[in-house]
Amino acid sequence: MLIDREHRVAELYNLVNVPQAAWIDEQGRIVRPPETAGSFDIMNKREPGATTLSEELLERSKQTRRYYLDAIRDWAENGAASKFALNEVEIRARMSPPDDSVLAAHTHFRLGQYLLAN
Repeated sequence: MLIDREHRVAELYNLVNVPQAAWIDEQGRIVRPPETAGSFDIMNKREPGATTLSEELLERSKQTRRYYLDAIRDWAENGAASKFALNEVEIRARMSPPDDSVLAAHTHFRLGQYLLAN
């Protein structure tokens, strides 16, 4: 777990949502590129105007979290042999460079940090 106050890791790995994670092994290699970490956009899946979440959405949220945690456990136990550890071709296929809006956001954040410090 990392608290990235200066957004350096976010910039390096193109992390744009919370929670999001990249799996990196002991040799510093990416095993899974940035992806949603055991969650989904639950609030936008509810019925329009609803003030509570349905039992179905709550259960889906729990299942998504369990599946992700089970995947991490499998990787911790089996390393590169885990069915959740991706090879280089799969990793590259899932990675994409940041788009212009993300690059602009990083630039604005850096400028804001500079102005705050100076």
